[in-house]
Amino acid sequence: MKIQKFRVARHSRAVPKLGDLLTQIHGNAIASRTRTINGVKFRLDDVVQDPATGLWLLNFVRNRTGHGPGRFHASQSIQGFAFASGESFGEDTAALYDPATRYMYIQYNHIGVRHSAMATYLSIYSGHEPGYRISPKLEHDAERRFQNQDITRRIEIGFDLTKMGPADRIQGNSLTDAAEIGQGYSADKLFLTLTISKRDPRKSLQEIKDDVLAVLPFAGLLKARAYGGDEPETTVTVGKRGKRKETVAKAEFEPIDLLEELIETEATIHLGADYRLPLQARYDALKSASTRI
Repeated sequence: MKIQKFRVARHSRAVPKLGDLLTQIHGNAIASRTRTINGVKFRLDDVVQDPATGLWLLNFVRNRTGHGPGRFHASQSIQGFAFASGESFGEDTAALYDPATRYMYIQYNHIGVRHSAMATYLSIYSGHEPGYRISPKLEHDAERRFQNQDITRRIEIGFDLTKMGPADRIQGNSLTDAAEIGQGYSADKLFLTLTISKRDPRKSLQEIKDDVLAVLPFAGLLKARAYGGDEPETTVTVGKRGKRKETVAKAEFEPIDLLEELIETEATIHLGADYRLPLQARYDALKSASTRI
């Protein structure tokens, strides 16, 4: 099981602290916790705080009503499952939230609940949209250099569209919106090069950085590289035979490979008799990861 590290932030002080919201959800009946996002039902099934450590153990689920797996037998053709009214397949993703550091450690599950859907679900539940932002954590030096880039001139992004599903597009993001274009043409891969003007960009530089960070954990991401620096270009005035001429001296822009700098680890968990990763084993792996990464 792959585990990735994230940072949780509130969009404003009006949004309740995540620990307070989780306490509220814990007190609500499970039947009242469902929220619908883009036609898909999401729910926080498990929401338990460890009294000794203060850590929150969470299990997010989503229903799956499209084509699902079947029952295999060595001597029979594949069979479907009989569901009662109101039942369907469900996909779940375990997470651990540390309110002391505001870090969240999330089980990677490509067809489960992704970090963007978690942020949207929690925001809707709190009554604030936008409410929470869950952003992937980078290695310290790379994150420092990326966030300290007062100038970012070029960003290169590559998607493997065959590995992107609806869960990757739950939260509105300009980059994932662009990926829809490639899918509309039945393309397998899409590469984007964004050149950012130094004059009045339509989005603030921080918004652009947030959009890039939001897509980093996607399985379909092939490339994510930013070129920039902390020194702006300078205008140099030179004179020649009484004439003034202005030239722009370009700064030395360094590339940062953001995909390579993601903080993540792996844990080995054995499948249970129901062919699922036991929830407690996933929680144990998340606890272990929270002490190491």
